[in-house]
Amino acid sequence: MLDDAKFRILPELLKDQKENGLWITLRGEQKNGGLYKWGDTQVENIGLHTFVIERLLEDWNHIPDVRTAVIKGLQAIVSNAVRAEEGLLWRWLKVPTREDYLYVPDYDDTARAIASLLIGQKVFTQGEFIEVIPASDIYLFNACISNLATLAEKDLCFLDSELQPNGKEGG
Repeated sequence: MLDDAKFRILPELLKDQKENGLWITLRGEQKNGGLYKWGDTQVENIGLHTFVIERLLEDWNHIPDVRTAVIKGLQAIVSNAVRAEEGLLWRWLKVPTREDYLYVPDYDDTARAIASLLIGQKVFTQGEFIEVIPASDIYLFNACISNLATLAEKDLCFLDSELQPNGKEGG
């Protein structure tokens, strides 16, 4: 039986899904004294989006409205993929109002996206899942799964040049 408190959040969660299939994420702003305040800037955070999808798949995949929302959410993941030689790649975050504000696609973002897609592939029937990944992208999806180790190596080499001590510029 579903926990009542957990079930009560479901309508709000489904209502918060944007038209493009992503769930709203608000960007926080640091204020004086290190306190954070939620800003009104919406960001498209694929990483957080994948956690919402996985939670819905785990707890409520038997509810038709949830299945519809999750398919739309998985489609949003696929539509945010960057097509590359290695297959489909993802980036963690972007601000929809600033086209120039895009992180480079990398391994951990790609792994999160792939994990959610693979969970969806297990939960949904083949007929339902074909709505998520178009036949034209199946090859790229499979190539990406095969190349995750290579992507991890590239990502770690990239991070080495970006990491800085806490409180400094950089990764």
